[in-house]
Amino acid sequence: MLNVNKTPYGVPVYLSKTLVLLSSTLLLANSAFCDESVPAKNHDNKIIVSGDSTLHHWTMESSDLKSELVLTSPVHSVVDLENVQPEKLVVRIPAESLKSGKGDMDDKAYEALKSDKNPEIIFTLSTLKPIKEKTTATSVSYQAQGDLQIAGTTKSVSLEATVTPNEDGSLSVVTGTAIDMTEYDMEPPSAMMGMITADEKVDVKIEGKLAQ
Repeated sequence: MLNVNKTPYGVPVYLSKTLVLLSSTLLLANSAFCDESVPAKNHDNKIIVSGDSTLHHWTMESSDLKSELVLTSPVHSVVDLENVQPEKLVVRIPAESLKSGKGDMDDKAYEALKSDKNPEIIFTLSTLKPIKEKTTATSVSYQAQGDLQIAGTTKSVSLEATVTPNEDGSLSVVTGTAIDMTEYDMEPPSAMMGMITADEKVDVKIEGKLAQ
């Protein structure tokens, strides 16, 4: 009779080693898979685009906001905000990061945005003026002027923005504007052979964090 060494639990030693090796391999593989398939999400940014159509109200959202900010001096308080001027501010939003939760609608929107040739929506700041009567103890409101590029067409826009300094050194920004798609040479998305058509005007709201 073959003498087989066993563990204290009655499991053959060779089988126990095999199970340990197999378990370790599976654990490492699972860890690598999770690292690849679960990217971190930025919950500090929210871009909401909404509008109406001949059928219903619709909304698309994204949390993917990339920014380049250069200030004349660091900002730590509301007083700093009132006296600082950005030397550069460029905000980029990947067009196809906007999602409605409905694949067909997203595809129609990307077609209208011409995302295959113009993958980003870009805002470049030109001037920034504080609105003193709207300044509070924790934030400063501005009238911002800049260039907005959508679907390959650039237009000058004016919008109001509220900026709040945070303890971590970042700046929270809330802003928004209304956009007429036809001004950017966009054809409002449609479905069912044109029976359902989106309105030309949409509302855009952005809540984001900018790093100094």
